[in-house]
Amino acid sequence: MYSHWSITGPVITREGESPKRRVNNLETREKLGLNKLPKPDSRTNEPLPESADAYQKIEMEKAKQGDGLADLSDLLVNSRTWLLIWELKSKENSRI
Repeated sequence: MYSHWSITGPVITREGESPKRRVNNLETREKLGLNKLPKPDSRTNEPLPESADAYQKIEMEKAKQGDGLADLSDLLVNSRTWLLIWELKSKENSRI
């Protein structure tokens, strides 16, 4: 049996349209609360007991660095999002 769905070819977009769609998608995701993933509870702020061995100290330092990298990654994603929004607004203003 035939389906009522049909296959269509590639969609041709104007230059600059794709980032707009992406920014709108990012804004929509943010409004829905999908951009911010809940961070797992970090135990890196808890001091190690005096009896901690070198391996435990190394693992704690790895966890601290991992938390720092995750924060930096979030900052870079947010910066990129703002850059895309700024570029889109600039293009819209130049057309006026």
